[in-house]
Amino acid sequence: FLYFIQPTASTFLASLVLSAAAGCGNLVSSGKLYREAEALRLHGSVRKSIAIADRGLQQWNSQLDTEWHWKFRLLKAELLFDQGARNQALELLQSGGPEPLSSELNVRYLADLGQAKRDLALVDRAFQLASRQPDSPLIPSIELKRASLNGYSSRAEEFLQHSLTIAQARADRYGEASALLDLGFRRLSLSRFDEAIPWLERAESAARRVNADRLRERALGNLGWCYYRLGDFDRALRSLFDAVT
Repeated sequence: FLYFIQPTASTFLASLVLSAAAGCGNLVSSGKLYREAEALRLHGSVRKSIAIADRGLQQWNSQLDTEWHWKFRLLKAELLFDQGARNQALELLQSGGPEPLSSELNVRYLADLGQAKRDLALVDRAFQLASRQPDSPLIPSIELKRASLNGYSSRAEEFLQHSLTIAQARADRYGEASALLDLGFRRLSLSRFDEAIPWLERAESAARRVNADRLRERALGNLGWCYYRLGDFDRALRSLFDAVT
């Protein structure tokens, strides 16, 4: 004979509480990992950030439709793109599963996918969707992507200026430093070295205030190149030395 024990209400309640606690613990763990990966990313420790993002992604790899899966997946793709691994980022973004349900994550997904595929229409679509959300934190980074895909056109300048304006309004210091850096680099790329310097100096200062070492390194390196091309070799040497250290 097989005997089935009917669970009492207290037994059922206890198991429910334990399950909820386990789920909350997982969420707390995921939140901690994500914050750590984001902090390392802002600081410029991309490889360490990728390793932590990958740990978080592994925890949710069997639940492709969850918000945490998509948070870690998008973060890792963005980090890969930052390292110049565009094909790997694209492969990760297209690796299957339903698109994210959250409107904010869906906007981020479209922007990242458009950047990886070099598809301006996708990034424009992400901007349109983000603009419908009040005070969306994604607009500065989306504008940087639109500028990058527009090359050195006048529209790229418009996107960069808008990114800077929104980042400053939101007190997003990392976004501000990124926009300033790209505004300076655009002028450097057009051989307008004297015009690039003020933007790059502001970018270096903004990056220093938030300990964004990778952005600061790039700003100093670009400043060194500008000074070199203008014949100011002492300042070029100092800037390049600071970039290296």
